[in-house]
Amino acid sequence: MIPIPLLQFTKNLLPKKAKVFEILQKLFWGMLVFYTLNYIKGWISVILLIVTEHILMTITILIVLSLGIIEVKRSRDKKLFRVMIGYIIFNIGSIFAFFYYYRGDSLGYSLSYVFGILGFVLLLENVACIAIYE
Repeated sequence: MIPIPLLQFTKNLLPKKAKVFEILQKLFWGMLVFYTLNYIKGWISVILLIVTEHILMTITILIVLSLGIIEVKRSRDKKLFRVMIGYIIFNIGSIFAFFYYYRGDSLGYSLSYVFGILGFVLLLENVACIAIYE
């Protein structure tokens, strides 16, 4: 459940919007609990849960990007701008991963997701280096 710690990071990055990210975190925690209970009880199809989680992830992507871009425009913070570029790379990888997942291409899914995360991590590393030298 990568969205939970990523949303925690985002709350720290955009503290004025922390309440929105807390709500999203709670929704993902709820999904995790429901996955666990469903595994034990077998109430509904796992596919339905996956689709629901993908919808929640898509909504989260749109919210994070829109609030982040608004904050970048408002603050003109170069480090925040680079982090948001990292988020965009990660989200492009995630969108391709969704596409490959629904096509049944597990290799494409894995590669898309890994390259998206790698791009995000490299941009975070870049921002960390800039912060060290300032």
